Amino acid sequence: ARGTFLTPDGVAEDYLVAVDRDLKNVFFGNILNALLTGFLAVFTYLLLNTMAPATVRIPEPALAGLLVGAASLVTVIGIKLVTWPIGGYLLARALVLDPTAVWFPVVFFLVSFVVVDYIPDQLLRPYVSGRTLHIGAVMLAYTIGPILFGWYGIFLAPAILVVVFEFSRVVAPWLANPGSTAEDTRAEESTSTESVEASQADSAPSITAVAQDESPPGGGS
Repeated sequence: ARGTFLTPDGVAEDYLVAVDRDLKNVFFGNILNALLTGFLAVFTYLLLNTMAPATVRIPEPALAGLLVGAASLVTVIGIKLVTWPIGGYLLARALVLDPTAVWFPVVFFLVSFVVVDYIPDQLLRPYVSGRTLHIGAVMLAYTIGPILFGWYGIFLAPAILVVVFEFSRVVAPWLANPGSTAEDTRAEESTSTESVEASQADSAPSITAVAQDESPPGGGS
C-alpha cells in the first residue's frame, strides 16, 4: 500500500516515517512518565508515613501513589485529583484529633507539589518524550498545550509540534530546492539532529573541566 502512494525513499515517505517515529516517542513518553510518577509517589508517601504522627498517617500510601501516577495523565488538574482529597482528609483529621499535627498535611501538600508533581512533569516528561526533539520545545508544548486547547492539549500540542518540526526539517529544505534528492535531505536531517544533541549535551556541566580546574598546579617547591 505504501508503494501505491509514496515514492520509495522519497521526501514524502521520509516525512511520514519521521512523524510516526516522533509521535511514538512522545506518546510512549506519556505512559512512561505516568509509571515513573506512580513509583516516585509510592516511595515518597511510604517515606512520609515513617515520620507522620499516628493520627494523620497517609491511608494506603502504595495505592495512593499508583493512583497519583494514573492521575498524571489527566491534563491541567493532574495528580491534584488524588493529592488534594488526601491532603484535605489529613488536614481535617489533624484539626479535629490533634491540632499539633497540622504540620504534616502542610508537608504532604508541599512534597506532593514539588517532588511528585513538578519534577516528573517539568523535568522527566520532556526527556522521556522528546528523544528526537529539542527538550525545550517539548517542555513548551506540554506547558502551553493545556492552556490553549484544554485537557486534550497534552496530546494535541506535542502532535502539532511533531508535524511542524518534521515538516521544517524534512519537507521545507526540499521545497526550497526541489532538485535535491532524498539522500541530500536526510544528510541535512542528520546534521540538524547532531546539532540538537550537541546543544542538549552542552547544557550539562562539564565534569572534566571542573576536575581540571580543581586539580593542583604542577611542580613542587
